[in-house]
Amino acid sequence: MPVNTNKYREIRLGNPSLGCGLTFLIIALFVSAVGLKWIINGILILVLLLILTPILAWWGVNWWLKRSLLEADCPSCGVRFTGFRNQNCVCPNCGEELQGLGDHFERKTEPGTIDVEAIDVSVKQIGPMKRIDVIEDP
Repeated sequence: MPVNTNKYREIRLGNPSLGCGLTFLIIALFVSAVGLKWIINGILILVLLLILTPILAWWGVNWWLKRSLLEADCPSCGVRFTGFRNQNCVCPNCGEELQGLGDHFERKTEPGTIDVEAIDVSVKQIGPMKRIDVIEDP
């Protein structure tokens, strides 16, 4: 004997939208009769907050990110990456410790360290070197 698994679909009591409408009408009449306007105002304020909170949070996070993030080149290797302003960070390419200052990164050095830049000097060969013997006087 087959079993009907869709038995809940067989029972229908009128139009479902009619029941929803009647429920809304009964609640509205009860609220107007008792004078619970503050409940309606509270619900409306809650719905308004639920709509406005994500919008204001999105705007605030974007403002904070634009103010706090720094995208610049590493002074050691020249790779462009993103870090926080006024915070220490490490270059993802060369591993150099950097600090975000203003609109650029600077190498982080200990106090008293003199930072120098090495330059490439081209060498010009003069000619073959001659050996000079030095004779010492007795």
